Amino acid sequence: MSWPTQEQFDAAHKAGTEYALQERANGATEPREAPLSGEWADDPTPWRIAVDVGFQGEDDENGWDAVSELADAWERGYFDVWAHS
Repeated sequence: MSWPTQEQFDAAHKAGTEYALQERANGATEPREAPLSGEWADDPTPWRIAVDVGFQGEDDENGWDAVSELADAWERGYFDVWAHS
């Protein structure tokens, strides 16, 4: 049973921040309602975020919970950019 490290949570948060900043640099004027929906081909997904920060959990309930928490950290970073602009 593994759980993401604080460094992985921090990396997920930073990635969400950077994603929002890139959207703004590309002309977006407001956040997307569900940036992790997978609506667009290149959108990040919770599992992609987990892999990108180096988390290698099991494909079980605990692993899904951990991935969900990393996605939450990513979304906090994403929406923080918009809240503080």
